[in-house]
Amino acid sequence: LDLTNPVALVSGGLKIAMAYYGQFSHRSAHSVGPKLTSLGKILQSAGLAISVKDHRSHHKEPYEEDFCLIGICNPLLETAIRFVPLHRANVWIAIFFFLSVFDIAGCVAMVQIIAEWIHAPAAGQV
Repeated sequence: LDLTNPVALVSGGLKIAMAYYGQFSHRSAHSVGPKLTSLGKILQSAGLAISVKDHRSHHKEPYEEDFCLIGICNPLLETAIRFVPLHRANVWIAIFFFLSVFDIAGCVAMVQIIAEWIHAPAAGQV
């Protein structure tokens, strides 16, 4: 990974920002009443952060729903769980590891491929 590549730098910055957002969203999911910030309320009402009510179900048996801190992503994750059940922990750990380690490199490669495709001359042009 070329750390002088602007796409890599932006992707790394976005990863750090999303990590912070995840922590903020999780804190907001545990904040009730006056402890919930205005920004937390706005994000929860827009579905961009999981609500206190929805996240509370994640802490109750059988612990099989509302994992995602970005509320709108829960349906995607719950669909994935139908294909790879939660009891297959080794598969989920492998997926988590892969996405955590290779997400920036994959994003940079994808952006570079798209940029080359956009800037490639059309067929018959030189």
